[in-house]
Amino acid sequence: MKTVHRHILVGSTTPYSGKSSLLLSLGLQLQRQEFGLGYLKPLSQGEPPVDEDTRFLAQQWNIVVPDPLVFISPQTLLERLRGNDQTNYQDQLKEQLYRVGAEADFLFIEGGGTATEGKLFGLSLKQLATVLDAPVILVVRYQAGKTIEGVLDVQEQLQGHPLSVIFNEVPVAQHSYVQEQLAPLFEARGMPVLGVLPLDPILHSVSVAELVERLGAEVLCCENSLDLLVEQVNIGAMNVSSALKYFRKNNQKVVVTGGDRTDIQLAALQTATNCLVLTGQLRPNSLILARAQQMQVPILCVAHDTLTTVQIINQAFEYARFQQEAKTECMVTMMEQYFNFEAFYAFCGLEQPVSSL
Repeated sequence: MKTVHRHILVGSTTPYSGKSSLLLSLGLQLQRQEFGLGYLKPLSQGEPPVDEDTRFLAQQWNIVVPDPLVFISPQTLLERLRGNDQTNYQDQLKEQLYRVGAEADFLFIEGGGTATEGKLFGLSLKQLATVLDAPVILVVRYQAGKTIEGVLDVQEQLQGHPLSVIFNEVPVAQHSYVQEQLAPLFEARGMPVLGVLPLDPILHSVSVAELVERLGAEVLCCENSLDLLVEQVNIGAMNVSSALKYFRKNNQKVVVTGGDRTDIQLAALQTATNCLVLTGQLRPNSLILARAQQMQVPILCVAHDTLTTVQIINQAFEYARFQQEAKTECMVTMMEQYFNFEAFYAFCGLEQPVSSL
């Protein structure tokens, strides 16, 4: 008889691999099958006392989730190294596990951003897998030429511990290669591949509100539209004719241009623009403000130069969070299409999706 695994550890090889968003959508699907869920996130890179990803997931699943045990920062690392923090976090985790997992059919424990993160606190992926005796799902942010060895290294670290893989954010052009050639090779090495999820620009989009925070921007209009999502950044530094052609090729965009470039600002507002960022701490004229109000396009004013502003926005795309309903809906749809639920149930020791374990 197969062992039924109720505690599932979810790890990754690189930060921002999509663990939390994938877990959120997987949990929503399991709840439709009437499974009870639990969730723990022992480590956080956020600011105490609240981890925003954890709070959002708890709200969406409608469950109570304990705060992380460790908020990793230079200070907490120093305190641990100096011996000032002698806490046995593994014991604390076991206590959380007992409280949260008592009623859950599936209890997911989310590991750190890498396999080694949290090692100083006894909470690395290997340490967690050992102390919890839980199988591991490894969420891999696919990078051509860099993915294979990272996964094999984790498999070696886990020393035969049950391990499965989800390839995430796979470029469309490489999806068939990963699905048809790479995945079977991993499975031949004893690592079931539970899904090959394609890269979707919606999941890497950021809200205008996030841009306001990251840029330290002043909002000049349309404060009620800060929940709009932007998927790419366009720089307005050319003549108007070229700008119009350029802007018309892209939707769901943020346009960054000088505060004195009224012509470019107007061109941006004639296309599908979700946000206009004006650099140099220069404000637009009344015509631009009126047009933006009419189109409900927020205008942000920043002190940075154009290059710095674009760098900050691109970093926001790289580290995009998932706490938007549009992203949740996108991920749920993607999981329905590309996640192998039959393989997931088999990995957990279930022959079929039944709600009673």
